[in-house]
Amino acid sequence: MSSTLLVPLVDYRQLQGEVHRFTWYDASNNAVDQWLECVSLLSEQAPSNATLRILHISEIDAAPSVRYIMQKVQQLNKAQPARCRMRSAVCLQQKNFIVNTIIATMSRKHDRTRLFDMNELELAFNWLLEND
Repeated sequence: MSSTLLVPLVDYRQLQGEVHRFTWYDASNNAVDQWLECVSLLSEQAPSNATLRILHISEIDAAPSVRYIMQKVQQLNKAQPARCRMRSAVCLQQKNFIVNTIIATMSRKHDRTRLFDMNELELAFNWLLEND
């Protein structure tokens, strides 16, 4: 008898301090859709004056399509123009200047995003808890 193990594309967990952790196991457009569906729901439920604190951990070497992510984030911003602020820490296997630049251009003026190395998880978590 064979069995199938379903592995999530992106795993979501709520951590202490109201930090929402997304661990990426896949770089596909389906993974981006799964992630954005969850982020959209979280931002809909948050008061407009709140800050949504998100920790992204990449367990993959490949990156999702930047074009696809930008398209989806723009759709979220249009669908929720008065959404709460977001503060995102992105922990990658290896920091990348181009990725950092793209992330900065995707964020709205009152959102904050910062890249960290995988060995800086504690620093990323503490940064998320800071106030602007």
